[in-house]
Amino acid sequence: MAKSAIVKADVEKDNLEAHVALCHQRYENLERRLTTIEEKVEHIHT
Repeated sequence: MAKSAIVKADVEKDNLEAHVALCHQRYENLERRLTTIEEKVEHIHT
């Protein structure tokens, strides 16, 4: 695990607000990636 990931994990363990903010960022990133995949699949099937 990269050092920055370890630091984030430590911060998340100690700070609920940081955990919530990082989860929000992660889910936004996942949503963007899923949207991109959906658009590509839709393009393939049209």
